[in-house]
Amino acid sequence: MRNTNLLNLLESNRDILDLNDINGLSAGAYVISKTSQNKPDGMLEAGILLVFKRGTASIGMAITYNSENTNAHLNIFGGNTWG
Repeated sequence: MRNTNLLNLLESNRDILDLNDINGLSAGAYVISKTSQNKPDGMLEAGILLVFKRGTASIGMAITYNSENTNAHLNIFGGNTWG
């Protein structure tokens, strides 16, 4: 299996600027960068956000990492809040 950086597979226009704006996004994959705003407590510096739509509401799954010590973190968005 080839080692591929997932962030290189996403289009650059898919960066998310504000993690409070998930309900306004289309379903898909987005890049969470160090400069993304309103990361929930515990969310690390960068990663990937997967957005799923359920009617007009959104469900999000954010997988983030800390490049200094390669820790990964998972956050779930549902019911208009991060948990």
